[in-house]
Amino acid sequence: MSLLKQFSKDLLIGSERRSPELPSSTGDLAILLGQINVDETPVETRALRTAGVLAIYEAAGYLPTPTTAIVTICAAEQRQFIEAPAIIDCLHEILRDGPRLLIRQTLLALAQTNYLLPAKLLPGFINLGKDYPNLQQLLVDLSGERGQWLAQFNPVWNFLLHYHKPLDQHTAEKQNESNDSRWDLLSFSERLIYIGQLRQQQPDQARKLIASTLSELDARERVGLLEKMRVHLSLQDEDFLNQQLTDRSKEVRRLAADLLGELPASNFVQRSTTRLSLLLTLERKLVRKHWQLDAPQKFDATWSDDTLEEKRPQAETLGDRA
Repeated sequence: MSLLKQFSKDLLIGSERRSPELPSSTGDLAILLGQINVDETPVETRALRTAGVLAIYEAAGYLPTPTTAIVTICAAEQRQFIEAPAIIDCLHEILRDGPRLLIRQTLLALAQTNYLLPAKLLPGFINLGKDYPNLQQLLVDLSGERGQWLAQFNPVWNFLLHYHKPLDQHTAEKQNESNDSRWDLLSFSERLIYIGQLRQQQPDQARKLIASTLSELDARERVGLLEKMRVHLSLQDEDFLNQQLTDRSKEVRRLAADLLGELPASNFVQRSTTRLSLLLTLERKLVRKHWQLDAPQKFDATWSDDTLEEKRPQAETLGDRA
C-alpha cells in the first residue's frame, strides 16, 4: 500500500480523538515530514500538508522500501529533455486522453528526434510500460538515465532496468541452435515466458517459433502467444498476422486485427483508411468548416476479411446501418 493510501486510511477515523500518525519513512521524505509537522500547527493543517507531500512523492513514482538502501545520484544525461512548453502540453494531453495507438506513434516520432521525454511527464509515461509491453523498448530509449534512476524506487518500473538489449550476431546464432529443442520441452506457461524474453532479443526467431506450433494449440493458448508479439511489433510480422485473420477463433482474429492496426504502414491499416476516407467529407456552414463522417449505405462482403461483422451486437442501441 502506498504511503498516501495508508495515511488516508488512518484519517478516515477522524483527528478529534487522536492526531494522525506520520507514515513511516526514511531519508529526505522523513526530514521534510518532520519539518512541516511542528507541534504548534493545527492537526488539520498538518494532515493536509502531509497528504500534499505524499501525493507529490507518489506522482513522482516514489514507493516506500523496506530496506535502507543507499540512493545513488542520477547519472548525467547524454541527451536533452524536451523543454518546449507547447510540446510538453501536447504530450501531457496525449498521455492523459490519447488512445494507445496515438501514444505509440508519438513515442516512435520522438525516438527519431534524439530528445528525451520531459522529466515531469516521465512517471506517467513509464507507467504505461506495465500494461503495454510493446511500448517498453521505446520507453527505455526515451527515459534516459533519469528513467533508469527512477526505476530503482518502483518495482512496477523494473522493465527499465532489466529490459534486454539485442544480442550480438554471434550470441544470437548460438542461441538459435538450441531454440527448437528447448521449445519442445517447455510447458505452455514456460513457453509464454520464453517467448516474451526471446521477442525482446530476437523478434523474428520468436515469430517463427510461434508459427511452428500455433496450429497445435487451443484458442486460449494461441491468443496468449500472439499477445507476446506486441513487443517489437513491426512490419516484419505483417504477413504472419494477416494469416491469423482467417483463424477459426474470433478472439484470435480480433487480436490479429488489433496488432495489425498498430502498424500504420500495414495493408490492413491502408484498407481501413480507404474505407473511412470514402465516408469522411469536409462541409462548410456559413464561415465555419467541419468534418462529417457518414455511416455506409450497406455492408460490403469483403469487410469481413478484416474482422468487421455485419450482425449488430445485441447490446448495441444504434440501428443496423449506424
